[in-house]
Amino acid sequence: MKSAIPLLQLSGYYIGLAVLTVALFAFFPAIEKYVPTGGSENLTTGVSEFMTGKATRVDSEPVANTISLSISLAGVLILMLPVAWVYMGARRRKGRDQAFILTVLLLSLIHI
Repeated sequence: MKSAIPLLQLSGYYIGLAVLTVALFAFFPAIEKYVPTGGSENLTTGVSEFMTGKATRVDSEPVANTISLSISLAGVLILMLPVAWVYMGARRRKGRDQAFILTVLLLSLIHI
């Protein structure tokens, strides 16, 4: 039964996170346009600019992009924290590898 406690804690964390996300979308429906969901079909590859030699103007809203990036970074940290917790709990040794934990968290942020 003692080994089920971490599993229950992780399950509770993710269930609470899901409930919080649903509540956030219910109370603030306008946030949906800032959440970075979907695929990469709207991203430009830059191939047409490379082939023609003509640069195209990039229209961007700095505030909207900042909000979207902030939500992405916060989401990655919120989802990757339990991974670090599981690693720290699985390591029985006294000295945990702090560099590995930071690498797990930072690599997930760099991947965005």
